[in-house]
Formats: sequence, structure tokens, C-alpha cells
Amino acid sequence: MFTSVTLATVLAVGAACDRRPMPAGKPAANNKEQSVTSSKQIRFYEDDKLITTDDFAHVPDNIRYVEVDGVKIEVSKVVAHTAGNQRAIEQYSADGVMLRRTLQIRDSQ
Repeated sequence: MFTSVTLATVLAVGAACDRRPMPAGKPAANNKEQSVTSSKQIRFYEDDKLITTDDFAHVPDNIRYVEVDGVKIEVSKVVAHTAGNQRAIEQYSADGVMLRRTLQIRDSQ
């Protein structure tokens, strides 16, 4: 079981997950799909492997949107990276910009 700790930017996670967080507003270097014409579906990845795709309307609002400066931005891609007892969840816009990274820490039970 993972416990979520939502953070807008987590610098320590990059080293723990062997990934460096992106500066806000920069396209992801490992994002193979830099542009998506429609964001009516959200793609879910575990590292670089596509796990599932779900219709935008069936995904909860806290996953579907990220609020930046008071504006809700649609999420088109969610990527999970796991290392040890930590998992980083990254949400990307249709144009490949990382909008939010959430750090989850596995319970010690």
C-alpha cells in the first residue's frame, strides 16, 4: 500500500527514482509523444510501458486536471516510476509539459 504525498515539485524524488524532475514549462525529454492532437483519452504508463488508456470522462477530476495559476489544464498522460519503497506519479499535458509530480511512499506494514 502506498501513501500519497502530493508535491508540485519534488527535487529529492529525482535522485531516489533515478529521474530528475523537469523545470516547469519544459517538454519531457523521455516523452516519445511530444504532441497529442486530442486529449479525450488519458494514457497510463508504468515507466515506458503503456498499461492502459481510459476515456477522459471516466477518470476522476484530480487525475484529469492539474490546476496551474488558477487555470485547470487537461492531463493526457500519467507515468508511474517505482524505485524501492517510493513511486513517483507524473501528469503531463497534451503538449508534453509535466504538470505535477506526486510522490508515494510505501507503508512499512
